[in-house]
Amino acid sequence: MDSEKVYRIKSGRVDMIVNAMGHKDAWRKFFYNVIKKDLVKDIAILALMYDGEQVIAMRTVPALYIAGAIPLETAIKSLQHHFGLDAREAKELLDFCTVADRWAVDGLRDNDASFYTQF
Repeated sequence: MDSEKVYRIKSGRVDMIVNAMGHKDAWRKFFYNVIKKDLVKDIAILALMYDGEQVIAMRTVPALYIAGAIPLETAIKSLQHHFGLDAREAKELLDFCTVADRWAVDGLRDNDASFYTQF
């Protein structure tokens, strides 16, 4: 039987310890806690996960947008600011990233019971 591992995830002013069964589980728990504890305003555009062996980066803006924690306009403006994009380019980047990052928060936006029962 697999056991949980301790992960440290840092982003902006948030420094969180997460016990999880793997990297994907840790990211899902991180985003769940960021939203549930109203820490959205305290995180940066990227989050870094430390598992004792490697450092893994995750985009926060697409995940928070998918989860409904930030509106489309805020997501676009954030990407424009950080990457020097115009609004169309930022929306295209957001669209691309939401496909890749959906797994991290899928079910959180719609109050999917299966998402919440995992924690």
